[in-house]
Amino acid sequence: MNIIAAFERGHTVEEALDNAVKNVNEQLKMVDGQIDKIDFQVDVGYSGATVSVVLAINGDVPIHKEVLGVNQRGINNSQAIAKATQVLNNMLQHRKGVIRDFVVKNIEPIPGRAYTTIVVAINEDVIETPQDATGRRRRLKKALDLLSREQGTLNIAKVAEVFGVSRKMIYHDLEALGYSRKDQTQKK
Repeated sequence: MNIIAAFERGHTVEEALDNAVKNVNEQLKMVDGQIDKIDFQVDVGYSGATVSVVLAINGDVPIHKEVLGVNQRGINNSQAIAKATQVLNNMLQHRKGVIRDFVVKNIEPIPGRAYTTIVVAINEDVIETPQDATGRRRRLKKALDLLSREQGTLNIAKVAEVFGVSRKMIYHDLEALGYSRKDQTQKK
């Protein structure tokens, strides 16, 4: 279970939204699990705009997850939301997965000018590559737990190939998890 959040300022909502989405997506690369819920706030004033995005992450499935956001202007709310959904649907067109949650905000500051902001949380059907040794070790530990903690059941060369590292690195990871290379059992 994790909460991920980003808060950004910008001269426009679009600028603040782009920065917040970029920030939260960088954080999502570092954690396993699926997006469960999304919340966001957008505020506009004379000094610019602020956007905050908060996500609830649950589980430990190492899938690719991402947040997309659009802000579109129209002459009324209907036109602005139509433009925003069209842009968002184009962004979603080649994705494989599910939309887990979304939030819509309409702002009409003056007559004849309306803005729609939509933020979407996506859980894709793609397994994500671990970014660091901690993520790789977490996955190795989970695999070993499923295999009755028997290191000998792993094909170390294949595991190294899957993670894109050397066999020596996998042996080092196993030692860091408390497994001995000689007797291939977990140290007590």
